Amino acid sequence: MGKLPILLLSIALVLTEAGPRFDCFPEPNGANQQACEARGCVWSQDNSGKNAPWCYFKDGVGYNLDSQSGSTYNLRKNNGPGNPWGGDFTEIKLTTKTIGNVLNVKVGVDGRVISEKMSELGHSD
Repeated sequence: MGKLPILLLSIALVLTEAGPRFDCFPEPNGANQQACEARGCVWSQDNSGKNAPWCYFKDGVGYNLDSQSGSTYNLRKNNGPGNPWGGDFTEIKLTTKTIGNVLNVKVGVDGRVISEKMSELGHSD
């Protein structure tokens, strides 16, 4: 997969002394303990100076690689905790395409693009 895992993890992952934390409350107004826990997420203040989110997903949230064909990856929801904002997609498709030194990553389901990110390889956005 090359640089793809690094790109995807850099979008939402912060490494801390306790391990990786995926922000469960990305809204600009910030989280508080009550709102965080109401989403089913974990609240733990981190004063390490690494800007780690205080509200983060429980371990096990996410998808596993089900199959791959060329630059298309079919992902299946794992048995971990669910999405705090509503229902999870059972299967999602991640497609990558490189045009020159630009990497285009699309995440979608049933012909619908959920998220698209373009990044120049060798540079961070």
